[in-house]
Amino acid sequence: MRLGLALGCTVEPSLFHRKNYFYPDMPKDYQVSQYDRPINVDGALELADGSRIGIERAHLEEDTGKSTHVGGEGASTRPTTPSSTTTAPACPWWRW
Repeated sequence: MRLGLALGCTVEPSLFHRKNYFYPDMPKDYQVSQYDRPINVDGALELADGSRIGIERAHLEEDTGKSTHVGGEGASTRPTTPSSTTTAPACPWWRW
């Protein structure tokens, strides 16, 4: 909610869903995400030069982690760590 308020987003009721498809770096084979119903929508990021970049959504999800293979042994970097994803509209030059 704080990220959404800082970006001037509308804070809406949200829902976490399981995205059930194979992630090579996540041992449980699904990711928990607010993708379908994000908590923050329709905001803008104010830049130092006074311009604004539209923010379509900012939501929470689990980080899927990262596999590294060194010397034949695999290691994983903390899958399921919470992360925030912020998405701008498809046209980067479009501003609110």
